[in-house]
Amino acid sequence: MGNKMLDIIHEEFKRFVAESQEDGETGYYISSGSGGKKYTLRYKYFDDNGYPRDNHVATYGQDLEIAKELAKKQLGYVPNVKVSSVGKITKQLTYQHMPNGQYQGSLFSDVPTQYLSWWVDKYKDTPSYQKIIADILPYLEEKTREEIANYDTITFGKYSGTKMTAMPSDYLSWLMKNGSSPIIRGASELELQRRGEIVDGKTKTELDREELEKKRGEQKAGSQFVGNVSEKIELAVQVVNEVSFDSQWGTTYITRFLDENGNSIIYKGKQFIETPTKQEVITHAYEILNGNIIEIPNPYEGLAGNELKKSVGKNKMYEMGGEDNHDGTMRFHTWNGDYSEEGKQVLQMVKDLSNAGKLPKSDYVDKNGKFYDFDYSEKISNFQKGDWILLAATISGQNDYKGEKQTIIQRPKFIKKL
Repeated sequence: MGNKMLDIIHEEFKRFVAESQEDGETGYYISSGSGGKKYTLRYKYFDDNGYPRDNHVATYGQDLEIAKELAKKQLGYVPNVKVSSVGKITKQLTYQHMPNGQYQGSLFSDVPTQYLSWWVDKYKDTPSYQKIIADILPYLEEKTREEIANYDTITFGKYSGTKMTAMPSDYLSWLMKNGSSPIIRGASELELQRRGEIVDGKTKTELDREELEKKRGEQKAGSQFVGNVSEKIELAVQVVNEVSFDSQWGTTYITRFLDENGNSIIYKGKQFIETPTKQEVITHAYEILNGNIIEIPNPYEGLAGNELKKSVGKNKMYEMGGEDNHDGTMRFHTWNGDYSEEGKQVLQMVKDLSNAGKLPKSDYVDKNGKFYDFDYSEKISNFQKGDWILLAATISGQNDYKGEKQTIIQRPKFIKKL
């Protein structure tokens, strides 16, 4: 849908908001429906932000008296009857049926808005359809405006089921430009307008990006070389970003830093920013004393990943599995340990405890009858993008890239986070 039609829709929407706020009327009402031929039950209200909503509740058919009876049965009373703005327009149309295509013979009001918009665009230059298009356009504009006004929940993608009022602004900005239908694009733009995040036709996300690009351009123009080639340096830098590309020699990473003066420093080689990874840790340790499960101090507290494996390797453990009970015990059913003489003895101990209902919920057991519960924790990197760090490196070159003076380093070493 072109900008002209969206402008019309926006004006109509402003009128709708103004009228809604002026009459202040909320609650259930019977509407003539979008085609002026089917009566529906609708519910009008203002959301938490004072934004008018007008939602469809039920369709009652073409008989007004039957619609009133159904509404009374559903609500306990007969609500007011209103003719929708779309219905008013539809009743004034000379042509009300589709002349061809998938919906030939159908009322305009029974055809999806997106299809109507496509049909108008397809036949806009066909002389024989000009009168029909002249009738469709006012209906389509009003119907689209109505659907935009009432579109309040995303029904697709990772935010499916999320209210428009709860959507992140950057995603709404993307939908405003790339949404699959005029309804989605218009609803996204109107929600951003409601938030006050559109200025001179640009979204806050676009303005922020322009500001960032402006600052980036100023930084590039002001960047100077740092030190001399072959010089070993130690300086405070901010980790800006890291990108990678694959080649016949493997994956190469390009890491970009800025020093306190805004000078650009580039490292090309191995990955420098560590990726957070999951690693094993022991969370609890137990033993059996006088027939009771007792939690004991965790001898592996603070150890994770390879350090934990090295320490555990000195004290042989046997892996087992079972079905958890609700009392902190488990019913043994899987043995992943060996069947050496020692292993068989430990296995028999585990079976006996399981049969007695005294086997602690755990993943490993050692030969001394101590049980250990394992889990995974995220390995936290020393630093992440955006952090300031103290860096040691050797200057390997100086490069003027697209107007930016870049100092190239090699063998960077992280010293500490600032």
